[in-house]
Amino acid sequence: MVTIKNSVIAAAVFAFLPLTFAASGASAMDDGVASAIQSLGLTDISQQYRNVQGVAFRGILPDGTPVRVNLDRNGDITEVEARDKLGFEARQVEAIVPEAVQANPAYPAQAKIWKLELHDGELVAIKGYIPGTSAVDAEFGPNGDAVGVTAQR
Repeated sequence: MVTIKNSVIAAAVFAFLPLTFAASGASAMDDGVASAIQSLGLTDISQQYRNVQGVAFRGILPDGTPVRVNLDRNGDITEVEARDKLGFEARQVEAIVPEAVQANPAYPAQAKIWKLELHDGELVAIKGYIPGTSAVDAEFGPNGDAVGVTAQR
């Protein structure tokens, strides 16, 4: 659901984004920024960089965690990374993690995530930790299959 708050935030982001690319590339990235802001519920947006490869910006998740979000030149989210060592709860990024991955019993739903990577719809990589227990490094394929999951104490 688009809220006035998210629309205002998206407008603020667009004010930061210089239009130095071909219209189609810039449009895809701009649409991706607006979509990322909405799907993640980000506030306090600031641009980090923008180039032909994509765009990166910073924002605050609804739980208060500061993050950096990277988008590719097609406007697709490729990475969400916590800007502090505490990480963010997995539920904060449910909207962008494929349902098949979340349905896998190996998905670390209770983890605090430092970095979430989405690779062209082919791989989801999660680095983080389960509070009070262990570090987690997990990779999932596009159909939700665990490619590799490790937990270290």
